[in-house]
Amino acid sequence: MNAMGYVGAIISIVAGCLGLIWPKQVSRTIGLQIPGRLGTSEVRATYGGLFIGAGVAVVMIASSDAALVLGAAWAGAFIARAISFVLDKSRTKENIAGLVIEGVMAALLISPEQSVALQIGDHATSNTYDVKADVQLHQQGQDQTVQGRFVRSLCHCSQQTATPLRR
Repeated sequence: MNAMGYVGAIISIVAGCLGLIWPKQVSRTIGLQIPGRLGTSEVRATYGGLFIGAGVAVVMIASSDAALVLGAAWAGAFIARAISFVLDKSRTKENIAGLVIEGVMAALLISPEQSVALQIGDHATSNTYDVKADVQLHQQGQDQTVQGRFVRSLCHCSQQTATPLRR
């Protein structure tokens, strides 16, 4: 995962902290009214905990795939807001700001530089991984994962007939 993935994850965590710590201010900023304790709890959970959890997961997993999932969530919010912009005619400066923020966050996390992914296995399992990182691990002799063994077997193909590598 590159620096943009970390930046997107950290911004998500910061946004989540704002929602968790200041739910009333955040809800006012985004145009929501909190109807009581349950509403406050909902803002803390959705705009706080969900953003914090997703951002922390991306930082901990530190993979382009994790960043892609968080980016897809931001892109989903962008698309839903754009649909609302058209259908609900909710063309306010706050909604435009939301579109910009969500679009930038999605772009940060889904950027082409995040990874070069290779699809392996059948389409039902959709196993993907970061080839560039695995090749680097192979070159350093640190590839103890299934993907690392796969890369090692690919590298051996150019030197000899490939045979499955066993643990």
